[in-house]
Amino acid sequence: ILHFKNVGDVFQKIIHNNVELGSILYECKKTKKYDKNFVKQIKEDMATRNATYGVLLTYVFDKESSGFKVEQDIIVVHPYGAIHLAEFLRKRLIELHSLKLNKEELSERTKKLWDYIKSDKFKNGIKDNIHRARVLMELLEKEKTAHERLWGMRDEHYNKIHENTASIERDSSVIVKEDEPEQIVEELGMIPLFRKRKRTQYQPE
Repeated sequence: ILHFKNVGDVFQKIIHNNVELGSILYECKKTKKYDKNFVKQIKEDMATRNATYGVLLTYVFDKESSGFKVEQDIIVVHPYGAIHLAEFLRKRLIELHSLKLNKEELSERTKKLWDYIKSDKFKNGIKDNIHRARVLMELLEKEKTAHERLWGMRDEHYNKIHENTASIERDSSVIVKEDEPEQIVEELGMIPLFRKRKRTQYQPE
């Protein structure tokens, strides 16, 4: 997989048994409006790279083709469906070449594959995958938010346990030492049970 700033964003070579069987050119468009020139651009880049397939990734679609469509033999798909599509194209390309077909047979099978990619069954399957991937992302965000809230609560309890333990350790250490009673009073805020009397010299009357 190669990355380019120009002439396609990602160029994936399909290699099987050390033989290059074909390639897929991906272009990513993160815009607020779909532009038909995107397809023209990727077709030109495909010719430059001699790519087998061209895939345009975009977040924006018209209402009739939301999520997936094939335009001028360019596959246009929402990013949530990109991984499934890439895997599909790679596997089918390897299968086609593993059959050892002649040129005419390969061309015929390739046409049938394209007819399937353009079919409602394929389109609906990819769209459903995109929908479910979106739902999973939303669920993941909700789960993340819930976990962060719980982690915050746990962190608060751990901090309080640490604070209580540190206070107990400090107070008990002062009590055990008993060599600085004034410090005990100051640190614990308690009334001493006894005070050391100063020895006075006997003064006879």
